[in-house]
Amino acid sequence: PVGSARDRFSIKFYVVAVTFLLFDLEILFMIPFAVAFKSLLGLEKMTGVMYGTIAFIGIMIFLATVVIGLVYDWKKGAFDWSSQARASAKAQAIAMRKSRAAEVDGHGDLQRAA
Repeated sequence: PVGSARDRFSIKFYVVAVTFLLFDLEILFMIPFAVAFKSLLGLEKMTGVMYGTIAFIGIMIFLATVVIGLVYDWKKGAFDWSSQARASAKAQAIAMRKSRAAEVDGHGDLQRAA
């Protein structure tokens, strides 16, 4: 191992992981729909009730919601792993580390003075 185990990970790793989980769950919902859709269409022909059409509209609304979430993540730069984004994230991490070090030093001085 190289480096400290206490180093913080970039928030981008977590955003990608959560996005993966959301799309994984999407597939979990899509498979039963795909399996049942043909029988719903047959049931629609037999009964006259629009089971297949209602299910199709419901799954399209679900897919639209997931796609809107994907576009939102994309626009926010969740999938931007370019060198410029890495440099920006590294600069933010360094600034955060320095501010935390200053806070610790500041609290230590206050405790010694008291």
